[in-house]
Amino acid sequence: MLAEVPPSQASSGNKTRQRLNLHGDLHLNRALHTIARTRMMFDAATMEYVERRTAEGKSNTNIHRCFKQLFARQLFRKLGTLLT
Repeated sequence: MLAEVPPSQASSGNKTRQRLNLHGDLHLNRALHTIARTRMMFDAATMEYVERRTAEGKSNTNIHRCFKQLFARQLFRKLGTLLT
């Protein structure tokens, strides 16, 4: 929630979709955005993730949002283990 990456409902008409939450730390969100963009271009595992999501029919914006959520969860877990 702090990084603005949890989804909130943004459905209209026949489409059901989610968008990023707009309440949180803008600087942290920008850092996650930069990390996600860089990993999507250069990290092999992330590129496989993008290919898999593209094959599922997801848009680039949706793939980017999903990856930011995934990366934020991974980062939060790693920080939690470092602090304990």
